[in-house]
This record gives sequence, C-alpha cells and structure tokens, in this order.
Amino acid sequence: MENGRETHKHAGCGYMSSALATTITSALMSDLSGHVSYNEPMSEHTSLRIGGPAAVFFKPEGLTSLTEFIRRAHRQSVPFLVLGGGSNVLFGDAGFDGVVVSSKGFRNIETQVTDRGLFIRAGAGVTLSRIVLAAQKEAGQGVECLSGIPGTLGGAVFGNAGSFGAEIKDVVAAVTIVSMDGKVKVLKKGDGHIDDGLNFTYRRSCIPEDSVIVSIDLRLPLGDPAAIAARAYECLTKKRQTQPHSFHSAGCVFKNPPNGYAGELIEHAGCKGLVCGGIEVSMVHANFFINRGGGTASDYLSLMDRVKAMVKAKFDVSLAPEIRIIGDMI
Repeated sequence: MENGRETHKHAGCGYMSSALATTITSALMSDLSGHVSYNEPMSEHTSLRIGGPAAVFFKPEGLTSLTEFIRRAHRQSVPFLVLGGGSNVLFGDAGFDGVVVSSKGFRNIETQVTDRGLFIRAGAGVTLSRIVLAAQKEAGQGVECLSGIPGTLGGAVFGNAGSFGAEIKDVVAAVTIVSMDGKVKVLKKGDGHIDDGLNFTYRRSCIPEDSVIVSIDLRLPLGDPAAIAARAYECLTKKRQTQPHSFHSAGCVFKNPPNGYAGELIEHAGCKGLVCGGIEVSMVHANFFINRGGGTASDYLSLMDRVKAMVKAKFDVSLAPEIRIIGDMI
C-alpha cells in the first residue's frame, strides 16, 4: 500500500491484460461452482457507485470452490481480491485487471445461547444489519454500535469497524481464513489474552492481507432485551441524523487522528461543500464525500488530496485514508 492506495498484487502477481485474465481465469474456474462474469462494472458493486470494470468477477458457492480457486490463482500468479459489501472501497476508473471474488455467497448464520452468553457463527458475507438483529433476538449485547453501518461482517472484522466508542474486536472470538495455499486456518482469541495472531488496532486487524476471511465467531454477553433494542435504535438514529443518506458515499474517508476527529478538522479547515467534478464534501458530515452524480475515482482522489492539504496547512495534521483505494485510476 502506498499512501493508502492498494494494488492487491497477491503473492507477487503482476497485472495482466483483460484478455489474458479472461483466458486464464476461465480455465481456473471452469469446474468450480459459482457465478462468473467478465468486464463487470465495479460501480454496480460499491456503495459509492464508482469504479471501472473488473476483468473477472467470481461469486463462489461454498468453501470448496473458494479454497480451490485461491490455490490455483496463487499457483498461476493470477491477481485477485475479495469484495464484501463494497461500502468502504473506491475502485479506479480503469477498474481492476484481475479477479474480484465476492464473499456474498457466505451468508450462513448460526446462534446459540450458552452459559457464557450468546455465540454467533456467521459467514463473511453476512450483513452487519443481520448481525445486529440476530443478537437482539437472543438478547446478546455488544454489537449495537454496528447499527446503520453498511457492509458485511468480513469487511468489518478486517477493518475493525466500530462507532460510538465500541469496535467489533470487542466481541470477536475467532476468525476462519483461507491462506494463499488454499489451507483453512482458525485464528482464535483466548480468554484474557490474544494468541494465534488475532489482534486488532484502530481500524485494522492483524489478519494477513493475502488471506481470505470465510467466517467469524462472535461471543456476546447477555443483557436486557429492551435496553439492547433501545441502544441499537439510538445508534441508528444518531447515524441517520449526522451522516448523509440522500447521496451515494463510501462511509468515512479518513481515519480519525490521535486525540481528534477527522470530520471536525475537515470542517474547521473550511472544506465542507468543496466540490471536484461529481464529488462533494458533505455538508452533513465533513468526513463523508458524496457522489452527486457522474463522479469518478479521479474526482474523488483529487478531492481527497485537496482536503488533506487544507487540513495539513491549518492544523499540521496528516490525515490517513480509511477508505480502500483499489485498481488502476486511469
């Protein structure tokens, strides 16, 4: 990653032409179950509604198809990345010259109430709204902060999503991943300590970037159902009141700096309402850039650079991207 902008060249893979990608990946996936499409517009798979075509888009059906694809792609140096709900990502206008693997096929969810609280095992493609509702149904507390956050559980865990002082790491017990050699591994969090490499920092996890999250185990303490529902509603209401919903966006653009809030810095630097092409700094929440129609990745990146420069000039604070920036820009 350079300046927060990702290329996702897995295992040293270089970019390939779309024609070559189509030929290679067709052979890779011809006997695997799942849906395959070519030159798939990423604008149709992201909340920002921006992004050029992926050479190949693959939605595997089941763990066997996913692990076999990863093993073959790694062996043949085919670049790929995994996409969840597409809520915190910006694809370049030229798209991604590789394979985008959708995790939306992994939507199973199981719940069990034990003497230790509520246990939830959910696929990486399960939406956060389903997690919140499943927890409420069984009086599990600790995920109310996820109310109103778009996207999937896998992406939320990888980026340690959270709000209102809570993070998803607080309830994660284990994460099942697939490594580049196609092997399945479970990263566990122990009682009172973290082992097996499962640890988190602000908006980051230690989960290897060259692995794929398959499922997540959550453990939640039990609480009062009415209080849990009220807290979830409170979080959802606050988000609706303080975040833009009339236009497409990708969520927060920049990470909060130490001892501060990116949105406040951007607002006080005079950036609210700034426009570049079809992208605008929201007047509702300055750390949200909205697509007013016809916006491009180039517009978005230009506005990011302008906002960063204005915040740096006024406060001597360097903002770091929270949004994932992927693929070729031009």
